[in-house]
Amino acid sequence: MSKLTWEWIDDKWPHGGKPDGFTYRAKVRGGWLVSVWAGTPSKHESGGGLTFVPDPDHAWVVDTRKA
Repeated sequence: MSKLTWEWIDDKWPHGGKPDGFTYRAKVRGGWLVSVWAGTPSKHESGGGLTFVPDPDHAWVVDTRKA
């Protein structure tokens, strides 16, 4: 069984500033799990969600860092 490894997507905001939101992805069979959370970096206490993004070739290129 492989380990689920989350990457923190390095969000870029063209007009400066950034809301207290955080987006992560994890490679899974057939695509990505994408998780979005709001709140402070240490708690993410304001809510969140999770979805599956189909991408069988894992071709989605985005700047990430270890979560």
